[in-house]
Amino acid sequence: MAIKTGLQVYQKLGINDILLYSDSLDALNYLMRGSGVDHPYREDIEETRQLIYEHWNLEINYGCRETLQCADFLARIAHNVTDELILLNEVPESCKARILVDKHGMREGVPSMS
Repeated sequence: MAIKTGLQVYQKLGINDILLYSDSLDALNYLMRGSGVDHPYREDIEETRQLIYEHWNLEINYGCRETLQCADFLARIAHNVTDELILLNEVPESCKARILVDKHGMREGVPSMS
């Protein structure tokens, strides 16, 4: 669901160059291969798959949680948020150091699925 929401936001903002990282190999496999007819999130998965093939430059990558520290930090905070969607206009102060660590980890060679 987070991947789908992120792609929808990027689409509305007209952002065409996207590096997508996920720590879920299952989610990435569903997006690449489909989920089958019995999956409870089949409709969301298929809608996300359709978004992937829209007209943009999209690279999909796997990254473990240790490599995606800023995203992991924000995801843990999101568990306590009751709003459906919050868009951040700038990087929270508490994430700035984590982003530098993430950037270094990405340069070390995260396997790509594109």
